[in-house]
Amino acid sequence: MIRINKWFPEEMAEKYAETMAKKIMKKICENDSVYRSIRPEIRKAVFEDDNGEVSKPRLKRFLSVPLHELQEDKEFKDFFEAYKEGRYASDGIAEIINYSMLSDDLRHNLLASLNVSVCPYCNRQYITTWEKTADEKRTTADLDHFYPKSQYPLYALCLFNFIPSCHICNSLMKGAKTDEAVYPYAENFGDDAYFTVNGDKEDKAYCRNLLRIWRGEKDAPISVRIYVNPAADPEKKKRIDNSVRIFHLNEVYQSHEAYVRELLVKKRIYGEGAYSDTMEALFKKIELPYTACELERFLYGFCWMEGEDPERALSKLTYDIVKR
Repeated sequence: MIRINKWFPEEMAEKYAETMAKKIMKKICENDSVYRSIRPEIRKAVFEDDNGEVSKPRLKRFLSVPLHELQEDKEFKDFFEAYKEGRYASDGIAEIINYSMLSDDLRHNLLASLNVSVCPYCNRQYITTWEKTADEKRTTADLDHFYPKSQYPLYALCLFNFIPSCHICNSLMKGAKTDEAVYPYAENFGDDAYFTVNGDKEDKAYCRNLLRIWRGEKDAPISVRIYVNPAADPEKKKRIDNSVRIFHLNEVYQSHEAYVRELLVKKRIYGEGAYSDTMEALFKKIELPYTACELERFLYGFCWMEGEDPERALSKLTYDIVKR
């Protein structure tokens, strides 16, 4: 739902590609007959140089190139479609490229190096990283295969097929589902899909009832839903619809109804202008310069960039409710 705005550090990406390329090349040496069972077009595109020799540089590139860039290559588009249709189910890829080759320590260090603070799929759950030793890190993030390794074994060890996600999104929601969702390294929901609530927010009676609900004087439901812009690109709209369905976003965000009520109250109060004016006057009085982003952080707790704050949970929900 939100974009991963960081890349793997160059040193970590190089270490990963070098380590995994060596392991894969060892597998090829030990299982030549299995390797030869892999379709020639895949061996040529992924493993071999122009002379038909297994090439570490070629393999390292395949492992470390962002998938959305890789998919621009016609060969890989064809491979993807073939796997999607089950046409490569009998080849030996899974015996040569296997996720079990990734050690637990390297997995933790890899995910920790991205320094992602919030699950990009749901933007609800925090991801925590800590140092186990000077050279080892640990993270609460699950490693999700954006393209499931069960159906797309060719991408089982591709660096940018790894999405650091919360356990709920990875294991309880997505699992091995193959419907293509929004790819966090390249896109987000943005303006193509946003949160809405029911009710006329400018109506006085609505605001009065809202304040009474917020104070606990009465109970009335607020419906929190994701609106998908019908004018969005059809292919992206399909990915958004898949994301909403796979991760049950409408259902899980309804649980934040009380938080949305508070946002609506704050929006009404802050929108009158007096609070903002007071803050601006305070900054001017102490002769301290400030930015619009800092003002938003004081008011709502977020420093939004293009409608989301990747460092904080519920940032898109908050933006869509108070800024749209």
